[in-house]
Amino acid sequence: TMPEGTDASGHPVGTRLELGEHTFLFLPQPAFEAHPEPLLGAVREAARSGSGPGGPRRSGRLAVFLDGPVWDRQPRVWSRVAEVLRKRGESVLVVAGGTDRFSCWRDGKIEMVCVSAVGRERASDVAADGLFPGFLWGLLDRDGMRVRVVDATALVVPDTLSRSLQQERMALRSTWTATPLSDAESSTSVVVRNPTGGPLVFQAAWAFEVTGCRAEPEILGFRLDPGQEFAQRFRLQHDARVPLKFCRPRLLLDTVCADGLGREVPVRISVAPHVRMGGRILPLRPPAQVDGLLSEWTDAGLELGHPSQVLTDAGRVGSSPPCSARLHIGEVDNELRLALACRCDDREQTVLAVYLDPRGGEGSAFEGTPGPLVVSVDGLGRVHTEGPGCAALRCVWQSLPQGGVLEAAAPPSAFAGGVMPEVVLIDATLTVRGGDAAGQPAGVLCFSGDGRSRESSALYAAFVRSSDAADASGR
Repeated sequence: TMPEGTDASGHPVGTRLELGEHTFLFLPQPAFEAHPEPLLGAVREAARSGSGPGGPRRSGRLAVFLDGPVWDRQPRVWSRVAEVLRKRGESVLVVAGGTDRFSCWRDGKIEMVCVSAVGRERASDVAADGLFPGFLWGLLDRDGMRVRVVDATALVVPDTLSRSLQQERMALRSTWTATPLSDAESSTSVVVRNPTGGPLVFQAAWAFEVTGCRAEPEILGFRLDPGQEFAQRFRLQHDARVPLKFCRPRLLLDTVCADGLGREVPVRISVAPHVRMGGRILPLRPPAQVDGLLSEWTDAGLELGHPSQVLTDAGRVGSSPPCSARLHIGEVDNELRLALACRCDDREQTVLAVYLDPRGGEGSAFEGTPGPLVVSVDGLGRVHTEGPGCAALRCVWQSLPQGGVLEAAAPPSAFAGGVMPEVVLIDATLTVRGGDAAGQPAGVLCFSGDGRSRESSALYAAFVRSSDAADASGR
């Protein structure tokens, strides 16, 4: 809350405090909504407190505190206030609360800082995220106002604040790398580097969202000097009844950094390697028709609808998305078969697509190539194919009361060199379109969880052919 001082006529003009050499001006929202002249008079008086006709009289600073981004709510009044502040001999710091993130910028001589409201119980967490500058603590209540300046010099350096405190911790959180995992290859190589100017001691522990998972070797922590790297290969073990992707493995690293005032601030790094879906290609018994009836499929398929596969969320896709699917991959008569069984609440607003990399291999960017093979079904149930070798595909859509089944067959001629690769790379998406005129997606489910199906197959799901099927095809 902001103190609401008034002038002799009862107009809100905020509250001004003189603390040592510094002047603090608190301007609540009602001051901008009422008559602007009393407010401007209070701002002019505060601006004169640190300067005179001959230039600045003292080395103190003027700091203006707002309870929200008034330049958005009252732009005309704010422009007049800003004009007064710019005429001051020294720069002015403006701190605005009521925002959802930290940001800072310069508007002429005005240094702008936006912060979110932080309760005492969350102050340490926010400081660990590098979002709370820590240069000023204040308590405003019915009994009055108490302000404690921790270090007044920090008021003049929001740029240093952003670089030294926030960006350093952001760099620390993004300095790790981890190679992708899969159910077939459950090992990942983790590298963590210390980008700060001092030594760091890390506590380490793996976390999973499914019980019965563990990582080997088990480590408790490590120390890194400035610029030093930690590198370790981990093998993850989990319940085979659940895809490793749905276990959502994360290596949690806790350390302590020093802030700009020499205090210790906790920092947590979450190392989350990408987990590729995939498995074995199911051998099907001939004859297996491409009819969308799923009668030849004996497996349960792989889920598309887990939270780890949700790419965007605008209210219609969440913990219980209005659409989901199960993907089946098989082989019969030297042909790749796939089926995507979809359940959706609003079929006309849902678009299905399956992506196949005809090159095989481990997956890479499609830049400079014709791109993936794509089979899609629009809201009216029409099947579309595109990409190299799409003319060889046989596809059918079987509509059901609450969804439908897309089934397709890809002969060897659909793949590069006319041969089906030993490892087939596949991705699939379900896009729920929004209700606005632009038709923007309200939610996207992606089988791989990558979201770059048309740009790269590096994180496509990897399906391995069975030895019997590969031998029958002459490989």
